[in-house]
Amino acid sequence: MTPVVAHLNTLSDLLQQGPAPTERRRLLANRSRVSTLAGRLAFFDLQDPMLARAYYNLALDAAREAGDHLQAAAALGHVAFIPAAEYGFAAALDYMHGAAHHVAREPHGPVASWLAAVESEMYTNTGNPTAALTAVDRARDELAAPGLARDLPWFDYYDATRLAGFAGYATLRAGRHAEAGVELRTALGKLPRGAVKQRAVFLADLPQSSCTTATWTTPAASPPRPPTSSTRPATAPAPAASASCAPPSTHGRRPLPSAPWTNSSPPSPDRPPGARPCHRSAPSGSTSEKSLSTRPANTTPGPTGSASPGTPSPPCSAP
Repeated sequence: MTPVVAHLNTLSDLLQQGPAPTERRRLLANRSRVSTLAGRLAFFDLQDPMLARAYYNLALDAAREAGDHLQAAAALGHVAFIPAAEYGFAAALDYMHGAAHHVAREPHGPVASWLAAVESEMYTNTGNPTAALTAVDRARDELAAPGLARDLPWFDYYDATRLAGFAGYATLRAGRHAEAGVELRTALGKLPRGAVKQRAVFLADLPQSSCTTATWTTPAASPPRPPTSSTRPATAPAPAASASCAPPSTHGRRPLPSAPWTNSSPPSPDRPPGARPCHRSAPSGSTSEKSLSTRPANTTPGPTGSASPGTPSPPCSAP
């Protein structure tokens, strides 16, 4: 992180010297790119959503000043993961819609496909498989759309392989196990060797694609147990059809409450009040495929990605 921050400080010094308009736009575009990288490192590696939010805001401001709609879309798409990690899916989707607005002003199939794929994961985690699968179809259409898309050297965290991973997750949670198995095997076969964290997620999901039932029940009584960043929900039983099948992976997310479309959720039966969820998923990509853990903070998300910092809650507890 130190070299990234040093780079941003150098850019700030150069911008304060009042460069010519062409040079200023070039510096701003670079600042947006590097700030997005810093946000990814802060959120997925350092597990600091407030710091990530600050870097994403800087990326968004720089992209707007430079007139770069695609980098603005990337910044908004990334900041959407912050409220989504706290079950704030309404706010997260608002960010996604803002990102889509930027892509509409500068059409780009791969970026539009990435936004639809991320949206599919969010719909999946709200328990809306129909909307999730519709988003997957839209992501495929955007990626396969005819025409040449401008090459984006910084857009290295999404491609057809990552889309197969998103599709595998959505179809698995929708109960379409055979289709999920095909998608996950496709993703595993083409995933870069260095993407070890993403490979682990796909491998964890793959055995569940052989299950023949998608109906899971909750035990009548179970003592509260805090979540961990490396295990499935402790209270979810195996289906009667096969003792070896586990519930579909939530990619580190806990089962959602009955009313997911809120910015905050009541404590779940197996999470004590005040405990925060620990997550192990990251957006598919080559930059930051690390496990993540987020803590809720007093933020007021909006379509611009800005928020007011608050006092973070205590760290998540694990057994």
